[in-house]
Amino acid sequence: MKAKEVLEKLQNVFLSQAEEEAPATEEVKEEVALEATEEVIEEVKEEVELAEEVKEEVKEEAEVQAQPAYITATELSSFKDELRKEFMSMLEALMKDKEDDKEVPANLAAQDKDIAVALEEAEPVEVLQPNPESEVDKQLVNQFSAHRRMGTKDRVYKKLFG
Repeated sequence: MKAKEVLEKLQNVFLSQAEEEAPATEEVKEEVALEATEEVIEEVKEEVELAEEVKEEVKEEAEVQAQPAYITATELSSFKDELRKEFMSMLEALMKDKEDDKEVPANLAAQDKDIAVALEEAEPVEVLQPNPESEVDKQLVNQFSAHRRMGTKDRVYKKLFG
């Protein structure tokens, strides 16, 4: 409701009561009218304050929405450069960590030397050369239920594997 409508309704209410009380004096009417207008003014002030708050909220929302959903080419290139720098710094840090991992403590280096000496002292291992012409002994396979009736599965397996 608008302030004028509220004011008119209040005046109608107070004026209708004043008309019913015919013996009321002009002073009482003026006091009632003043009280009514003061109340209406207070209500109007409250409504104006609320309206201002709503306008401020709408402005804030409009400012948020007013920001473009895209960026310019220069902003994009600067953003890419920043990302590239961050990525390269992370990559360098990882490479340094790997280099640090490659450094072997002294006690492990001594163990490696001991293992190398033990391997040299061990008997040499024969190297096997593959020979495709050699024949391999075939083992006998025990066939269970070899004389049973052949089913579809058996026929398929025989063609595939037999």
